[in-house]
Amino acid sequence: MSPKNHKTFVGRETELRAFRRMVAKPYGKVRILFVLGSGGIGKTKLIERMLELKEVDKLGILMPQNPLDLSTTQLRSIDGIQSKIIEVIETLTGLKEEQSPFAEFFKDNRNTSEQFNRCLREFCKKTPLVLAFDTFEVLGTVASNWLFAEGDEGLQVPGLVCIVAGRSEKENLQRYTVNPLVKPIEISGFTIPEIEDFYQKIVAETSQGIAAAASVREEDLGSSDFRHLQKITNGHPLKLEMAFRWAGTILSTKSLVDVTYDQFEKRIMQMVRDYGADVVLDASHLDVREAAYDIFVCMGYVTRRFDQKILKFLVDEGYIRLNSDRVEEKEIIEHLERYFFVKAQTVEGEGIVLRLHDEVARLVREHLWSSPDRAEEKQRLLISVIRLYDQMIKDAEDEDLQDTLRIEQLYYALERDPLDTGKRLWLDLADLDDEYINSLLPGEIKDYKKDFDLETRHEIHVRIAEMEYEAGHITQARGEREMELELGKEAKRNDWIASALFGLANCERGAGKSLAAFQKARIFCEKHARGYLPRVYYNIGFAYRKLQDVEKAIRWYRKARKEFQKNSQDKALGAQIANDLGYAYSHVGNWGECRKNVKEGQKTRKSLLLQIEQEINILETKWRTSKSKAQKAKLHDELNRKKKRLSKARFQLGLSYNTLGEIYRYDEDLDASLSNYTEAHELFKKVNNPRWQAKSLFSRGETYRRIAWARYKEKDESGYVENIKRAEEDIQESLFLCERYRIKEERDTANRRMGRVLHDRALHELEKGNKQDARKFLEQAKYYFEQGLKYAVQTDEDLEELSNQTELAFLYDDFIRVIGRGKLPQEHRDALDNLKRALDKHRKNPFKIYQFPVFENLYKLEKAAVNYQARKYKQALKGYLEGYIGLAADPGYGRTRYKSHFSHLTRQIEKLPRREAEVWCRAFIDAWEEKRFLGGRRSTLAQEEIFPDLVQWCWEYIHTNKGRD
Repeated sequence: MSPKNHKTFVGRETELRAFRRMVAKPYGKVRILFVLGSGGIGKTKLIERMLELKEVDKLGILMPQNPLDLSTTQLRSIDGIQSKIIEVIETLTGLKEEQSPFAEFFKDNRNTSEQFNRCLREFCKKTPLVLAFDTFEVLGTVASNWLFAEGDEGLQVPGLVCIVAGRSEKENLQRYTVNPLVKPIEISGFTIPEIEDFYQKIVAETSQGIAAAASVREEDLGSSDFRHLQKITNGHPLKLEMAFRWAGTILSTKSLVDVTYDQFEKRIMQMVRDYGADVVLDASHLDVREAAYDIFVCMGYVTRRFDQKILKFLVDEGYIRLNSDRVEEKEIIEHLERYFFVKAQTVEGEGIVLRLHDEVARLVREHLWSSPDRAEEKQRLLISVIRLYDQMIKDAEDEDLQDTLRIEQLYYALERDPLDTGKRLWLDLADLDDEYINSLLPGEIKDYKKDFDLETRHEIHVRIAEMEYEAGHITQARGEREMELELGKEAKRNDWIASALFGLANCERGAGKSLAAFQKARIFCEKHARGYLPRVYYNIGFAYRKLQDVEKAIRWYRKARKEFQKNSQDKALGAQIANDLGYAYSHVGNWGECRKNVKEGQKTRKSLLLQIEQEINILETKWRTSKSKAQKAKLHDELNRKKKRLSKARFQLGLSYNTLGEIYRYDEDLDASLSNYTEAHELFKKVNNPRWQAKSLFSRGETYRRIAWARYKEKDESGYVENIKRAEEDIQESLFLCERYRIKEERDTANRRMGRVLHDRALHELEKGNKQDARKFLEQAKYYFEQGLKYAVQTDEDLEELSNQTELAFLYDDFIRVIGRGKLPQEHRDALDNLKRALDKHRKNPFKIYQFPVFENLYKLEKAAVNYQARKYKQALKGYLEGYIGLAADPGYGRTRYKSHFSHLTRQIEKLPRREAEVWCRAFIDAWEEKRFLGGRRSTLAQEEIFPDLVQWCWEYIHTNKGRD
């Protein structure tokens, strides 16, 4: 807190006591002081006062001098806040680079939210810390949630005490105030004694300045005057300070009588306008007062940044009267801070940056700029600032800074002419489809939406809905779609209504609700907007697939394709339908239809990509040869839009390659699988999509794992080592991407895939007789499966929950081999029972996963494996028979798992005593030749094309080992 603020601070003892109690227990249950109140009520001053408390130093708690102002553009994202916190801690400790508490965070592939959390947690474990955040209301949903979150990804850790200040009107505040870590405090206006104390402190702080100039002296204000001041300001500190610092007619006994609460702002700002530079008649030089007043007025609109570069520009343009030969910049800044509610900060790389209190800026706009005679001057000011930003954007070498400047320029364009220039710039920025820019665009346009015509309002609502949906802000996206629906009804536009119904269905959480919403959209579209039907039918199919009803999914995908063929203009949609139809066919084992459809979609996507690349080449040639500056700018914007289309086309083609990678892996064509996953990964890297990079990497890692095991079975040790290493590297990188970009929904699979690699390494060591190393790898595998299970439960992914539970159960018999049944810890013994309980729970689910019978059969296999280790061969054989028959009878995922577990069965048979092994072989031959219903017809497993061929293997084993003991 500046000395000025410290001297004039009044009251707030209740809030200060709450903070003192909190910092006395930095490892307690309540560690966030949430300060709420209206603009200008004194939240910032309260935070600054808290950060000045000397007793905190005595407690050995680190505390910065200033809060983090979240209104700064760079601090509106999680990454930006993390960087600033690291800077604060390094400054407080003097530890940087290798000695920094965050040294691990800066290492390759470590700069994730989890690593940040680990570093902060470790630091605060030994050194309690206070951090303060101001202007919380400007923060988006994702960053706001992170600020209050515990766990291994949020900011909150034991030993960290946070002060968060924000306006009471911020949306969804309750989700933060009910957090058990939080103590919310709503601050209000001053009492009459506090008002009197406040006035006396301001008079004392300014020495003779205000008192000598005011038309009223301190002694002229009696108790009735302070009561009236309390009445007309509601004790609002900022309004009181304006009156006290701008001492003039408003404080005269005569003026106080007829001013009401509703008139206060208008009257005092009228006084400022009338008095101009002489509003404060202190002893300052006239040149100082003139320059300070002009800056103050300009800052009413120039709010996004006001540094020395902008100050010089406004002086050069004639908006600010400043004679640098007669006055020093320091004098002007002191005057601004004393009388005009301006804060000055020195920012590295930017010099001195000025910031006007946002509530005062509002008053300046509404009362000093609103008169008709200043309209032209306001336009000239905004046009000048927009022109300055053009140059600043051009000069900026850093892309992030360019994007920040573009958003700031948009603010001025909307202020100048929201219905034309501002609207066009907003739409142009939306066309860029940049993640960072998209995160800020909704906030910039929100106050203007209602002023546009219906067509423009519709377009803006749709654009924002798409941005919010892509960012995972489903509640916000739903709100925009609801507005679109209302506009559609108002304008009687069936196409808008159809679009809104479609968008609202996409916003539904859970496949069941989504299906119901798409069925509602279908009924409307079949009557009024048939052009939407291909997409609606496709999404109904997708919802059925999520509900594990694959047959219905296929039926609706086929309806979507049939409807699409009637109007095949949107080739990208046709490719999407074909791709997903093919993928659905893989679930039922129809590999012919599967490959045909996926390759059809891939072919279409390749042609679309080629077409867009050709269009870009033509545009680039036109841009290079154009002589017209205006034409060049137009072509540049068109190129940017086309490149965004190219990015989307690459992404869609990547999805085709990724799907083929999975299909080839299911079909054991591992080289083709590897090739397709690699193509997919390269495309996802080009379009900078971390989620799908992670998916393609852990999928390719799984393929490498299978290749490694195949090499090992071929006794190719070097091939095994090379491929298992690649598998581990791919999956490790995918885990990093999931951490770095907070992709929780893929971490269940990524962890499971890593667990599989480590399980294989354990089996490899077991085969070599290295039980100690095998146990180490089994423990590591167990950790990753448990992590995968945790994320699956958090994200309600039933398939991954059962998959990870199954993998944990599969470790059971291998732990027996390594540790011994008698020494086996109870947690390993519980694994099989845990899987049984999970199966029982999901068995009751009407929408249980399509592959559910597969997991029941896998449970039988593991139970059989445990009986096998106990030499209970009869029970083991019974379980293996039931499990392998069940897998082989399922033409989809079951046979895929049958193939992957085939070698386990054959190894188990080979380890049996010869006579027992022959009993097992004949039992499997009999089972495979037994008539049963397969795919709705009576047949035998031996007649099916199920590879590897178990009957053939069993006969070969019997003949090879005939006559041996």
